[in-house]
Amino acid sequence: MENVAKSIEIADPELRFAYLKLCDDLDQVAKVAIGSRYVSAALPFVTFDDDQVRLSDDFSDGYTTIVDVTELNTYLNSGEYAEIVRRQCVVSICAFIEGFVSALFQVTGLSENDGEQYGKFPNDFSLHIHNGNKVLRKIYYIFRNLNFSQSNLENVQSARMLDEMFTIRHVIVHFNGKVIKDAHKERISGAFIARDGQIKLDENSIDDFVHRVYINLRGFIIKIDDYVASRKSRS
Repeated sequence: MENVAKSIEIADPELRFAYLKLCDDLDQVAKVAIGSRYVSAALPFVTFDDDQVRLSDDFSDGYTTIVDVTELNTYLNSGEYAEIVRRQCVVSICAFIEGFVSALFQVTGLSENDGEQYGKFPNDFSLHIHNGNKVLRKIYYIFRNLNFSQSNLENVQSARMLDEMFTIRHVIVHFNGKVIKDAHKERISGAFIARDGQIKLDENSIDDFVHRVYINLRGFIIKIDDYVASRKSRS
């Protein structure tokens, strides 16, 4: 069954290639997330023959990583394994968006370095959100310099949905998943924060984040395709 959210007719071959690469990358993330759900369901039935499990067979016992089976069982069956997988999925999604946005500068002929330095988009678009997200700055730099209008990216909800996802990624990577700063607490919904302040991602969260990409960037991508076609018709 076709995923309607990601289905876009794109005329420009370079933009189409970049978008299909993004779709493929997000599909890989989805497969990892789905796989972890099935693995988690099967874990109670998994048994280990030895008291310890080796990470590899390439090194001698003094150098390879060896995990105690009791500790491994606790880790796998407590839900921690599934949570770590979902955290890594969020990190991957954000990395793939970053790569896609970089490709958009090649498509549009703009300078990516200018996009990194540009930092006024919340004021320009009356978004009232944090200004530190480099990827969002680049997106709005393209939006502003190509004079786009009437896109959902002018809606603060779209910007906040993407910013929240990148903030969660930032907390996972730089704060070991613990929401400490007030600025992060303001940008992350309580649904993603456990009582101890740790990031909490349920089974449906990865599908949520994947579709935040498709839905919130859809109109932006279509406008870029129209822009490129118009530029080519004038040259």
